[in-house]
Amino acid sequence: MIYEKWKYHARLGKEILSDEASQDELNELIENIETSCSALKAIYEEQRRVQTPEQDLRRRIDACISLSGFIVRRAQRQREAHAADEEKEPWPDVGSILDSTGSLLRPVSHQSKCSSTHSSVHSVKRNEAVAEAAASQEVLAVLEEQEREASELQKLEVESKQRLAQFEFEDLARQQAMQDKRRKLERLEEVKKLNAARARVKVYDQVEGNFDAIDSLHDAESAEDFQVPPFTRPQYIPQSLPAKPQVLQASSPPFIPQSLPAMTQVLQALSPPFISQSLPVTSQVHNIQSLQQVSQIPSASVLMPQLQNSPDLVSALAEAMSANRLPMPEPALFTGDPLKFKD
Repeated sequence: MIYEKWKYHARLGKEILSDEASQDELNELIENIETSCSALKAIYEEQRRVQTPEQDLRRRIDACISLSGFIVRRAQRQREAHAADEEKEPWPDVGSILDSTGSLLRPVSHQSKCSSTHSSVHSVKRNEAVAEAAASQEVLAVLEEQEREASELQKLEVESKQRLAQFEFEDLARQQAMQDKRRKLERLEEVKKLNAARARVKVYDQVEGNFDAIDSLHDAESAEDFQVPPFTRPQYIPQSLPAKPQVLQASSPPFIPQSLPAMTQVLQALSPPFISQSLPVTSQVHNIQSLQQVSQIPSASVLMPQLQNSPDLVSALAEAMSANRLPMPEPALFTGDPLKFKD
């Protein structure tokens, strides 16, 4: 159909150029010839990409191109009023292409060949379009799969970050609890040391009080040793009468100062009274009676219960000192690794 259209415009152009024509007719002729010739060239190039064209088809296309160029040049010159050049350049020999009788009808075989060629071209294009559609569909499927995998990966990354943040929070809480436990252990250690020190101070105070009591007891004993009982001068007895011995009041307790504590009074009660050697024998008999009275005084175990607790206090002090003492270091054991065994 395009070839027939070109032949129509070519015959029309030959008739227009043989006579005088206006500028509009010449411009329209040039445009129609160029358009139809370009369409024929495009179809010919498509067919050449599919298969090798026949010799007759190449000849016809070459004649079409040359005749189109001649008509366009002739119309342009006529439009520019160059009549002398028109007479010098003859029309090209294109055979029976522009004949109205034989050139308008094409052979049936040639038409069938062209139709088969066009159908093959269309089938190839259709197959290419189908292949491109299938490829695009596969690409879309792959893209959807990629998007799904990317979304799942993003979700996993978010979960991983959340778990990591939770683990860091739990680890921080665990570290804080460990720090609290360490501080509590340190406080308990200080409390233990404070209680041990208080116990030692208490025991030291008790022992020091016992020592003070014993020192005051010894002071009282030394003061009692130097105490002299009151001496009564014997009455004058004539030589004719036997001398009546003077009975001393041995039953009266010895002199004890009021400033001494009760512990000193107990120890003084246990010590025997002083008896002067200058007294007669009869007075010693009465002093023996005073000793018998002194023996009737209660024992020191009843009157002095605090002195019995001194061994218990000393033993408690020894236990407290042994509890605060560091354990004896043990020798290292050889485990088979000479690098770790320093000794």
